[in-house]
Amino acid sequence: MSGSLFAGIRRSEIKATQNTFIPVLDENNNIILVPVSNGTQDDDFGYTFSGTVQKDFLRGNTSLSATRDVSNSISGIPLQVTRFGWNNLYRFTEILSGELRLSYYQSEAANGVGSRDRNYYQIEPRFNWRLREFWTLSGSYRYRKQTSDATNDDAIQNAAYLTLRYDWPRIAVSR
Repeated sequence: MSGSLFAGIRRSEIKATQNTFIPVLDENNNIILVPVSNGTQDDDFGYTFSGTVQKDFLRGNTSLSATRDVSNSISGIPLQVTRFGWNNLYRFTEILSGELRLSYYQSEAANGVGSRDRNYYQIEPRFNWRLREFWTLSGSYRYRKQTSDATNDDAIQNAAYLTLRYDWPRIAVSR
C-alpha cells in the first residue's frame, strides 16, 4: 500500500475589467456602440490539497485520489477545481487487463468572479490486450455528464477509443 498527501493554503487576488457595449443613437440617428467598463477587485483565501492512496494486489491495483487547485480559465477567470477519482485495474491474464475509472469534478469560480460553477461525472471502462512483444491494442468508452448550477442545461459526452500502440525496444548502448 502506498500514498501521498499535500496540503496548503492559497491566497489569490483578482483585478478584472469587463467591457460591455451599449447601443446609442447619435445626432444622425445612426446606432453606435459605446464601450462601458465594469471593474472587479477581490482577495480570497482558501486551501489546496492533493492526496492519493494505492493498494497493489497480485493481479492489479486500486487507487483513490482527491485534489483541489486553482487555475485560470481561457478568459482569465480563476477557477477552483476539486477532483475525486477511483481507478481499479485487474489483469485477467498476462496479455489481457481491464480497468474502470470513476471521476467527479467540481469547478467553481474563485473570488466570486463569474458564474462558471459546473459539476462533471465521468465513467470510463477500458481494456488492454498485448498482441505481441511490443504491440498493445487498447479500447475504452467514456461517458461524461456536465451539469451547471446557473442553468438547467446539461451536456453529455459519449466517446469510444480504439488505440494500437507500438513500444520501441530499448537500444543498448555500451561505452
